[in-house]
Amino acid sequence: MDCEKHREQNKLLDRIDNLARQLPRHVPSAGITLKIKNAIYKQPPEHRRTEFGPVMDMDELAELLRVGKEIILEYFDEIPSFELGGKILFLRKSVEKWIEAKEINFGFAVEWSKNSEFIDL
Repeated sequence: MDCEKHREQNKLLDRIDNLARQLPRHVPSAGITLKIKNAIYKQPPEHRRTEFGPVMDMDELAELLRVGKEIILEYFDEIPSFELGGKILFLRKSVEKWIEAKEINFGFAVEWSKNSEFIDL
């Protein structure tokens, strides 16, 4: 009995599938497609600030460093800051000094061996 029930269900699903295939498909016109493409490509690039004042809030600091606010919060205890009127602010000079202190020199000496294809670091 279960097999017969499943056969009937499969027949019904096949009929539904055939009817669905007969439905007309909507294809956007070339003009609409062109308008959509133009709208996508004409979007202005995201504006990135290059000038910052001597005092910055957290959003401005994140933008200056080109990181998300979550990264600022991760390093919050290390980054020099002060509070004024209940708002956390950052002096640009102090932040730049902090960055210089954190800066890592990636330069290293490379010695070439005349008899070797490898580089000794």
